[in-house]
Amino acid sequence: MLTQVSAPAIRPPRNKETTMHLDWYDREILTFVLDRTPRSVPANDASFARFGIDAHRLMRRFDAVVDVFTTHQIPLDASDLNLVERAARYRIAVQDAAARTA
Repeated sequence: MLTQVSAPAIRPPRNKETTMHLDWYDREILTFVLDRTPRSVPANDASFARFGIDAHRLMRRFDAVVDVFTTHQIPLDASDLNLVERAARYRIAVQDAAARTA
């Protein structure tokens, strides 16, 4: 008795030529946070009005986006790569400032 077997899913080859893009939500979160000075925290009302989440969750999302794209070395297009690199430098500046005041 023969049974029908479905074909395996075909994945496109992963190479350095393929680039990814941030989605609009993550891009806006990075830009929103980067528009502030390293010592200022986004206000809850501003982050909730713009993104539907409070400032604490906004910063967690910011960190998650930076972590994913910096630790996994996902190839991004030039403008998104620039934005993620700026966000990574911003996060280091915030951490350094916190360490100096501790």
